[in-house]
Amino acid sequence: MKSLTMIHDILVSKKESFTGSYHVPSCWNCIEYDKYKTPEECPGEIDVNPYGFFASCIDNITKKKSDLRHIDSIKDNLIYSILPRSFTAWPHYRHDDLCEGTLLKALALLPFLKRLGVTILYLLPIFSCSDHYKKGELGSPYSIKDFYRIDRGLHDPLLGDYSEGMLETEFMAFVEACHVLDIKVIVDFAFRTTARDNVLIAGHPDWFFWIKKECADVFKTPVLGDGEESYSMNAATIRQLYKSPDLKKYLNQFSPSPDKIDQDKWETIKSSGCDDMDKAIENVFNITTVPGFSDVINDHQPAWTDVTYLRYYFDNPPEIQKHLPWDQPPYIMQDGASLTNSHGKVKNDELWQYIANVLPFYKMRFAIDGARIDMAHALPDELNALIVSKIKSAYPDFILWSEELNPENSGQAKASGFDFISGFTYADYKKVNCSGFNSAIIESLLQSPIPIVASLETPDTPRSAFVYQSTALLKLLLVLNSFMPNAIPMINSGQELFETQPMNLGLDNDENGRFVLSGSDPMYGKLAFFDRYCLHWANASSEFFDFLSEIVQIREKHISLLTDGEFIKHAELAHAKKLTVLHYKNADGTNLIVAANRSQDKKAVLNLEKLMDYQLNQECNILYNSNGECESEPESLKKILKPLETIILEIVQTR
Repeated sequence: MKSLTMIHDILVSKKESFTGSYHVPSCWNCIEYDKYKTPEECPGEIDVNPYGFFASCIDNITKKKSDLRHIDSIKDNLIYSILPRSFTAWPHYRHDDLCEGTLLKALALLPFLKRLGVTILYLLPIFSCSDHYKKGELGSPYSIKDFYRIDRGLHDPLLGDYSEGMLETEFMAFVEACHVLDIKVIVDFAFRTTARDNVLIAGHPDWFFWIKKECADVFKTPVLGDGEESYSMNAATIRQLYKSPDLKKYLNQFSPSPDKIDQDKWETIKSSGCDDMDKAIENVFNITTVPGFSDVINDHQPAWTDVTYLRYYFDNPPEIQKHLPWDQPPYIMQDGASLTNSHGKVKNDELWQYIANVLPFYKMRFAIDGARIDMAHALPDELNALIVSKIKSAYPDFILWSEELNPENSGQAKASGFDFISGFTYADYKKVNCSGFNSAIIESLLQSPIPIVASLETPDTPRSAFVYQSTALLKLLLVLNSFMPNAIPMINSGQELFETQPMNLGLDNDENGRFVLSGSDPMYGKLAFFDRYCLHWANASSEFFDFLSEIVQIREKHISLLTDGEFIKHAELAHAKKLTVLHYKNADGTNLIVAANRSQDKKAVLNLEKLMDYQLNQECNILYNSNGECESEPESLKKILKPLETIILEIVQTR
């Protein structure tokens, strides 16, 4: 714990010299730090000496014996997702300037996450990001300028002036603290797109796609038909795409890379060592990197103006070469955005190796435990396999998560070496009032040969507290989510705070989705992916936190049954309009049944006799009941569930 000790010592050395005021949400004080004031004008906050407070947080982590839990299966875990720069953002000095979240402050909240039962902490991108072409106040964390540097905004000024070495120490200390608490760290890596001014441009301008500068502001991809209906990429739609009347105009926007236009001018720019290489290229050559876009044809998302695509192949697919002019500069369309469908034959070997070495670098330098590969479904299968083999050959236990949304493609993710995929349970949960809910969500999970992340929301979707505005319904779904088969449950930061403001508008949302808060709320209209944003920590509810903790504890106690036991499907409930039942059984006859009445106005009957071979020497224990005691018919094994009532039953042998 060398780095953690170093950070602790710096804080202690500065403690006595602090004389100001520093506010933090009172719920951050999960270590019961008692040296604080309670400002009357700021309910839900405490005023602390920050050096003393954060040093005490580190003391608590390092000195308190952790209750370690042995994890046998990847499905044993509970994931908690954070965007570090917003997770602990707060106006600490009581003025309008919001202080961004840092690794030091996130470290202080680890005991909070440990109490919640978190075993994997998933960090959205932490890398050096660009402020060129940025969206919003800060720009996207996915606009990655340098894969090998951590974003300087994650440095905490309490530790002194920024330096790259200090920031790396802060991240190492953070990972060390997680490991003390038996929490694994997974980091999100985006390899399909980068910032449009990525540092690789200086040495390899031909690793990018270029368009004429005047086209950048009006850039859009070709459409099919009237442009209204969306199409996924396949052989048929690709053929249609290259017959689009927009094709010629679209291709005319592209340009050779600057080194191919004029080698001498390029060498002059390159040797100048200017920081704004992209701006110099624009001024001298009148070209710029192409904005990114979706791999869905007729997608209604606007162009991703802050990112661009990496060029993984130097040639075009043979089947579409006939549609291109002989002198066509390197270009990219929707088929090239997703390289699993269509790609060339001449690999950019140096780029492939550069990308494949990123994960080993972060494992060796910072001891991270795993990675989520953003848009893994859009990378070539061969490249995915290379990334996996490079890290797994040296670190077999390294955890790999593919952002594959479609469970039907999970077989390829498994073949590439991934441990689990993202899936789209957030979309399936929206069918909660439909008769096909049970079949839709359970079958999609069971069809996958590797586990799927189960979540009501993701950093890209609308917030579950906004979608399911009934607290009872939200709790019902969170209980089910914790016990879904072949799944790893995930909590998105802020979900436990009933946060309604989305972090991004990427999935199932539109521009109106950013305006869900009251107009008087300081965070009104802001998106954490692009703006200065803080969670509503001052409104934290201990009741909801306690509810989540209770469910997680029940799950942990029965984790071997969930991961190793038999999941029993009940065909008669596949299309039940009201009742969802998750039923597990192990070899010793123990049954775990999670039952939920999804109806908001009618009762539902859970008949244990129909679900299992119930015997006299079995005892039924109610582990959880959302409404207190549930009704039972006299001398019967029928449980009558009130509207939106959820129960968890354990049925064990008594002799």
